[in-house]
Amino acid sequence: MWLKKFVFFIVLAVLGGVLTAVSYFIGSNTVLCRICYPDSECIGLFAQSRQIKKSENRQIFVKNIVEETILGPVEGNIGLKRKNLIVNVFPKEAKLNSVFASGDTVCLDFNKELLLNVSKNIAERAAKSEKKNEGNSSKKNICKFSLNYLILFSIIDSVNLNCRELTRFHISFDGVSYKYIDDFGPTDEELHADYKVLVR
Repeated sequence: MWLKKFVFFIVLAVLGGVLTAVSYFIGSNTVLCRICYPDSECIGLFAQSRQIKKSENRQIFVKNIVEETILGPVEGNIGLKRKNLIVNVFPKEAKLNSVFASGDTVCLDFNKELLLNVSKNIAERAAKSEKKNEGNSSKKNICKFSLNYLILFSIIDSVNLNCRELTRFHISFDGVSYKYIDDFGPTDEELHADYKVLVR
């Protein structure tokens, strides 16, 4: 009987050690990052804490950050005495085609689906904002930025927040750089993180 108990406790100890080692490995394979998303009223970007798979290869780490960003946020109240929600502005078809990082520069190429139907979303949000403020002269239209602008800088600011040495960004879509997106541009030139759009 005592031999069975001894073997039982040995097995438990071994299993406990294995589980601890696995937990440690999983925990050490990720890093806490800040990922930016717009809120439901498009007043700017709000940063959420997310566990991102880390890599010694900076290019792969940037890829992990961007892919996690375009997956969308964990929706929830952002506080600040308002009932704004962080929202997912990325279509499910959005895809990162390629990443190239060298020195302080990053080149990101996405498929065109990243910005599809954004104009419709902007119109819907603007209409909701105007309706919300109708009859209240003390409020102006809450939407401060186009949704395309927030999409681009949710990606750029997310990368820069977690890789401070990366300060210059080039964005293209299916290999093509566009001079203007909405009324914002030139976007075919070097872009930099915009922390003025970051609310918190």
